[in-house]
Amino acid sequence: MTMLQHVSYDYSVVQPYKRVCYFTNWAQYRTAPMTFKADDVDPFLCTHIMYAFGKVVGNTIDAYEWNDKGTGGQYEKIMNLRSVNPDLKILLAIGGWTHGTAPFTAVVDDPNDMAAFANNALAYLKTYGFDGLDLDWEYPGGNGSPPEDKQRFTSFVQKLRQVFDADGVANNRAPLLLTAAVAAGKSTIDKAYEIDLISKELDFINLMSYDLHGSWEATTGHHSALFGRAGEVGTAAYMNVDYAVNYWINLGAPPEKLVLGMGLYGRSFTLSSSSNTGVGAPAVGAGAAGTYTGEAGLLAYYEACNVFQSFQLRSHFC
Repeated sequence: MTMLQHVSYDYSVVQPYKRVCYFTNWAQYRTAPMTFKADDVDPFLCTHIMYAFGKVVGNTIDAYEWNDKGTGGQYEKIMNLRSVNPDLKILLAIGGWTHGTAPFTAVVDDPNDMAAFANNALAYLKTYGFDGLDLDWEYPGGNGSPPEDKQRFTSFVQKLRQVFDADGVANNRAPLLLTAAVAAGKSTIDKAYEIDLISKELDFINLMSYDLHGSWEATTGHHSALFGRAGEVGTAAYMNVDYAVNYWINLGAPPEKLVLGMGLYGRSFTLSSSSNTGVGAPAVGAGAAGTYTGEAGLLAYYEACNVFQSFQLRSHFC
């Protein structure tokens, strides 16, 4: 196991508080009454909203959904929240797991393409009124992305920072924000990021400290466990929030730039045995899909509450 060293920081300087929320533009397709659109977002719940997702198309950004852009579209609706809360920051998140790695790799394998993308991204974000860009590449150096994308991702972040900063100076305004959603699993971190270098350029870092376990595994596990369990060895010993946060800090991420991700949903399993039902119990696959989210192995908060109620179980959270 990699040993984590204690690092001292001066916390006397108060950092601005951030509550970063991801709005998913596919929530509009949920079964009623749980359909959720941009104008359903509480303008005061979050300090920063990440509009998820846009996609990489060639050397530019484009919308994912048919009704993102245009009059009355979801871009417009999310921007209207600022008329209620002028302090709200709204960024466009590009990528995501479904997006894949190939479009990012195609951009970063040539410095000229990176420069073109940075300038095109700047124009796109300003056209639609976004306050910045959130990079959700899952993941450099993995999932079909070649190993050298680890270093190329650093160059990509540096080029975007350079272009955003130059625009701020030219227009006498604060530059667009640049952030990234990053992995919490140690093996992915090691392949994907030069943490000390990208941390210098990013305004803050959204740690995806969830989905650490799920129905793709042969045993049950808490998908956002705060600490590891006794007896966990190998890769399993790294798959917890405490380890992930400390690993990022030890590799050079300033603590004040880390935003801890909280998965406010549950992962479910189909058990192998009715007698062994605890964490770490054998499982044969995903649990049944929820009524509204429709994805096997996942339950939204309100769907989990319905499960508790159907079994007449008490929960302090429902």
